[in-house]
Amino acid sequence: MIVFTLTGIFFLFKNTDFFKNLYFEKKTYTIWKNKFNLYVADTEKKITEGLSVFRTIKNNEWMIFIFLQEWNYWFWMKDMKFDIDLLWIDKNWKIIWYINNFKKETYPEIFFSPKNIKYVIELNSQAIEKYNIQTWNIIVQSK
Repeated sequence: MIVFTLTGIFFLFKNTDFFKNLYFEKKTYTIWKNKFNLYVADTEKKITEGLSVFRTIKNNEWMIFIFLQEWNYWFWMKDMKFDIDLLWIDKNWKIIWYINNFKKETYPEIFFSPKNIKYVIELNSQAIEKYNIQTWNIIVQSK
């Protein structure tokens, strides 16, 4: 009975701010002159789920994927409930490629960056344009 109750509570809060703040750590990053608090996906489970566990995100609720090694990681829109922008970032924290307005309807198509990357940021659709983010921008993590 207790297990079923706890499971029910977990699923009730899974797509709420309560769950997001409990499950994902947040860190502050500067992208082109703007500071953002990003949810951190740094485990295999969190990387696999990404923003697909959320029904929506607010304008400042972005996610950074931190991979163990530099490689040509691919992304798709499996289980996504909204469109996003996507930034591919190299080991030196430089944006090397992006997709503006990555549509959830593109699933099962797979997208790669043109080079190996170490980080990826998923952000609100049209945020790249709104914040004037460019491929040469450097990402800085706040201490």
